[in-house]
Amino acid sequence: MSRKEKREKKQSNKTIRKLIVTFLFVICVCTVLKYAQNFIRNDITGRTNLIVNNSNITADLEKSIFIENGAVYISKEDVSNFFDPYIYFDEKYNTIITGSENRISALEIGKTEMKDNGSTVRISAPAIERDGTYYLPLSELDDIYNMGVEYIEETDVVVVESLNRKSVMADSNKDNSVKYKPTAISRTVDNIVRGEAVTLVNDSEEDGWIRVRTKRGILGYVKENTLTNKITMREDIKPSPKVEGKISLVWDYYSEYAYAPERTGHIKGINVVSPTMFTLVERRKR
Repeated sequence: MSRKEKREKKQSNKTIRKLIVTFLFVICVCTVLKYAQNFIRNDITGRTNLIVNNSNITADLEKSIFIENGAVYISKEDVSNFFDPYIYFDEKYNTIITGSENRISALEIGKTEMKDNGSTVRISAPAIERDGTYYLPLSELDDIYNMGVEYIEETDVVVVESLNRKSVMADSNKDNSVKYKPTAISRTVDNIVRGEAVTLVNDSEEDGWIRVRTKRGILGYVKENTLTNKITMREDIKPSPKVEGKISLVWDYYSEYAYAPERTGHIKGINVVSPTMFTLVERRKR
């Protein structure tokens, strides 16, 4: 083989090696891009996390929640966004009015009592004003909003569950790693031991994986076949209509001197009787 042929062959081999290295580099980059999302840390650190019905809504809060004297505080604006869209502040009485379908609560700022459907109830933490923002003691309003509120100090997480939503729990049948994504190569966000109970976020599987919430308030995935003893703790409670068909409403009356008759049965043609109170003041002619 001539010197020229040797030189050309050497150059050809060098070119082939460059192509192979480039190809391997591209494969590595594609692999990293495909699986890197399984390891990206998107944890919200440095602030108390809020889990509402198995969704972490911390990033969507207008103001950070905080714990003070054992109470979980949340801003009035965030209560409006997530729990009660009709909440409002009564400037005249320095009072926040909030409630749910069957409950109305009035919390005067700074007072350790509230009005619950007209009755005075003692509370351990008052509504407060801080830096121009009003905060409510969410943990004191669990009955008003029909929900459970738990603060997990170990992980600085508040878990809120609506008590009218279905809840299913299961036990781990092995020491288990809870994954950030539904894949074995994803990073581990929590560890659970054999026999430890978890809350199922949903009933559906994703390639054999199921999303759970651990007792430390951490959301992640485990293999569905590593769970056993599934128990439905609570079924969905769907509100039933109070009135069937069209509404036919009248206002009842109330007087300082006479009372409305007792309603011992249905009024023909009427299916809603709404109480009302008003005052008549005599105005003398000038």
